[in-house]
Amino acid sequence: MANLNEEGAGLLDSLKNFGERVKGVIFGRNNYPPAERNIIQQYGNDKIIGITIYREPLDEKINGLVNAITLGKFNSIKNKYSIDELYHLFMVVTLENSVPILVEKNEVINLHQYPAIKPKAQKFVLNIPPNFNCTFKQLLDAGQAYMGKDWFTYDPLSNNCQRFIMSILNAQPNLIKANPTANQFVVQNVSGLERDLTPATKSLFNGITGLASRLNVLARGAGFGVNYK
Repeated sequence: MANLNEEGAGLLDSLKNFGERVKGVIFGRNNYPPAERNIIQQYGNDKIIGITIYREPLDEKINGLVNAITLGKFNSIKNKYSIDELYHLFMVVTLENSVPILVEKNEVINLHQYPAIKPKAQKFVLNIPPNFNCTFKQLLDAGQAYMGKDWFTYDPLSNNCQRFIMSILNAQPNLIKANPTANQFVVQNVSGLERDLTPATKSLFNGITGLASRLNVLARGAGFGVNYK
């Protein structure tokens, strides 16, 4: 026969998790998703021995969707400024235990072990200086301190994947000094897109992104009660 205390505790946990998800859907998640927190908990104190930055062209389906949303203006503006491809940026951090972890920012920050890199992805292997003594958690914490309140939020034009990656690098002076051309690989000038797209289109982008981040809470949990050290 089931223990009533255990059943009651299980019900309370379920209600708490449900409440956290509802809170996350309404207000957003101002923290890492639960699975990402587990990775930080597991590997946060491991030292970094390698970092590779990748960029890959946006999927044609995404480009087509954005162009449809903007009634053809997206491709028109790209042609105006001679933008052949738009890229998604991410990095793979290799830790001292040889575990590679993908670090990227879409509508939320994603961390994945042993990522599968697409063949079309271009890469930039960072030179790790001898005085770079940084753990995985320290890398993330420094990036968050550098970006402040923008670390967990997302805007496809002004607070996107390339700003996220560049902020992580800029938060590490020794690393950026050892890789003076990294910014040329990371930063793609999209100021023309941001300037020429209408305010209504920008609002629509932000609305879609905000919805995606809240759906992420529903799919992966909020984890407001979970902390990592």
